[in-house]
This record gives sequence, C-alpha cells and structure tokens, in this order.
Amino acid sequence: MKTWDNLKRSFKIAILTVLCIILAFSTGLSYVLSYGATSEPEINAKSAVLYSENTKTVVFSKNKDERVAPFSTTKLMTALMVVKHIKNLDQKVTVSKEAAALDGSSMELKEGEVVTVRQLLYGLMILSGNDAAYSLAETVSNGNVDEFVQMMNDEAKALGCNDTHFVNPNGMKEDGHYTTASDYMKIARATLKNKQVYKFASTKKYEMGATNLSESRVMKSHTDLINTKGSGVVAGKTGFWNGEASIVLAYDKKDLQLVLVLFGDDKENRPKDAKAIFEYAYKYLKVNKPVAKGKKVTKVLVRGGKNTVVDAYASETAYAYTEKGGRAKISVKIKRDWSVKAPLKKGDKVAVAKVYVDGKYVSDAPLVVKRNVSKGWITSEAYISNIGAMVLGPTLVALIVIICLVKRRRKKAAMPIGKHDKVRSK
Repeated sequence: MKTWDNLKRSFKIAILTVLCIILAFSTGLSYVLSYGATSEPEINAKSAVLYSENTKTVVFSKNKDERVAPFSTTKLMTALMVVKHIKNLDQKVTVSKEAAALDGSSMELKEGEVVTVRQLLYGLMILSGNDAAYSLAETVSNGNVDEFVQMMNDEAKALGCNDTHFVNPNGMKEDGHYTTASDYMKIARATLKNKQVYKFASTKKYEMGATNLSESRVMKSHTDLINTKGSGVVAGKTGFWNGEASIVLAYDKKDLQLVLVLFGDDKENRPKDAKAIFEYAYKYLKVNKPVAKGKKVTKVLVRGGKNTVVDAYASETAYAYTEKGGRAKISVKIKRDWSVKAPLKKGDKVAVAKVYVDGKYVSDAPLVVKRNVSKGWITSEAYISNIGAMVLGPTLVALIVIICLVKRRRKKAAMPIGKHDKVRSK
C-alpha cells in the first residue's frame, strides 16, 4: 500500500510541476506580448499617416479618414500642377494686383513686379507665399484661377483621392477646402516623387536676384527638422492657420524612405510628433543589411591586369527594410562592369550589389577593389594573369612536345613492316 501511496504522491507532484511551468511560461509570454511589443507613439496631432516607401505599407496612422484643412501643404499640389503645365520655368511673369494683395504668408510681391516661374516656385515652397501661389495659378490658367483649382481637383481624383476638395491654390482656410490624411498621403507621395517639385521642397536656402521693383531676396527654409543634422528629413512643406499646424515631410536615412502627413497639430508639438513617429518606424520595421560596408561580396574579372581576378568589397552598406514578423525574400544581384580594365587604383568601382525584397529593387552598394592592380603581360588581355602565364607557358610547351611525340609514334606505327627495315638499314 505504501508503494501505491508513494506513486500517487509522485504523480500529483509531477502534475503540479507541469502546471507551474505552463503558468510561468504563459505569464512570461503575456509579458513579452504586452511589454516587449512596439507601442505606437502618443501624438498631439489630430490625424496622421506615415508611409514606408521601402515596404509600400502604412506604418502608422491616426484618424486617417477624418476631414481636415490642409492649409499651406496645399501648395505641394499647386507646385505639381505648375511643373506639369509649364515647361520653361524661366518664363517671365508680371505680378497682378490680386496676387500682390493677398494676406498671410508672403514673398512680398508687388503689383507689376516681373519675376520668373522658377522664382515663384521657390517663394511658394520656401516662404509659403500665398501671393506666389496665386500668381502661379494665374500663369497656368491665363488668369482663370478657378480653372486652375479645377485642375487640382481633377489631379486629386486621378490619384485616387475620394475625400479631397480644393477651393484655392494656396491653402488659405475656406469652406469646402478639405482633405484627409489618407488622401493627402497619395498627393504627398506623387508630388515628392516629381523631381522638380522635390528640388523646390528640399531647398534649404535660395538667393533670388533683384527685380524691377524689389531688391534681392534670401529665402531660408523653416520646414521642421530639415536643418537638424541627422534628423533624416530631406524635404517637406508646412502649413499654419490661427494656431493650428500641418506638415508633409520626406525622410531618407540609411536608405529608410518615409513620407509623413500630419494635420491638426501646433507649431510647438509638430516637430516632436514627427520625430516620435520616425523613431517608432525604426522599431516597427526590421533593419536588414544584406550587403555590409567593408565586406567582400564577390570576385570580378579585370582585363589586362597583372591579376585578372580580384576581390570586390562593398564601399557602403545596402539596407533592406521589412515589417517585423513578416516573411520577405531578400536577394542580392551583382551588376558587373564588363569594361573593367587595368590599371586599377584602390577604391575604384568595379561592380554594384543590388538588393531586392520580394523581387522589388530597394537599394544598392558600390563594389570596389581594396588594392592597386597594375597592367599585366600581353596574355592578360585574354584574362590570363602573369602567374597564370608563367604556369601555362611551360605547360603548353610540354603539351606541344608530347603531342608531337605521340603523332610521330603513331606515324611510325602506321608504316608497313618493310619500310621499318629499310629505315633501320639506312
């Protein structure tokens, strides 16, 4: 009986031990899920969307479908319409009375002042000039600003914006002038992908020469974080009206490319919110380094070199960003430069390592040589190195001698028997 009791007691202890282990594991797991996961940032802005160009996904959003006033971020769309319809940006423009009379942010244009479309675009994006926006709209539409606004609305529809409507080209608050963070992300991405608009939106300082009515102007960007070293912000457009602030920002750091749209914020919290969202993106996305700086990646052929096969190293790191927890296939393809020819100097580029995620190109890194490669012998033109030629030369001579001897022996073996005797008697 005692043996049976001991067995039951041991069985109960084993069951309790297993239950304790399961409880401890589940508690630990819930802790990891609750506290180890990346939590979304608490921001002051009423609505926002952060889009990752690397993963082609929305990384963060808040009230993305809520209607808001875009304010001067409207001017991104204005700039896009201008560069689409005016090919000569040095075209002269005479400022109208209506444009010069506009209130709010201004580049201080005067009625009758002669400027260029290019100068107006800088004034539009850097100084957020309402006068510049109106003057550009008049130029594109031959004075019919309502027609220009209709172009803006048509473009928004074409981009897939279903809850956006513009009333003016400058973003000044008016009834019926609205968008959503979700809609405006489509507009922001389209405008910042345009090389000309991007140039104006990324310029930190522009010196404009004197005109017929004004002295020279110096324009300096006040876009949040664009002048902060290491911020990652490379371009953008701000908006502000009676204490309420909005912004569109383009971010590019370590090949992580993001676009941020923020609405319903204030000037003090706007840069803080932007920074917090960008930091969140780094935690949310997984950083992959398929090609690391300084690492050997492949070998390349060098025509005419003392060495015709050399190692190629990455001179930069190529990044690939994927969503954490998501499955993605990362691959590296080498684009070789078949025209590589000696002599080469240390650091010369000989190829490019291109990184793909799920078959889509995301980044690349130049591949360079880490030592000098001098010119080789004439055989190196056929990709035979000096050492190879030294080894191959005697080998070829020996091979030729062997072939000749074999041929001679075969020739003798093929001769009639009588002839062999005649050859010997001689």
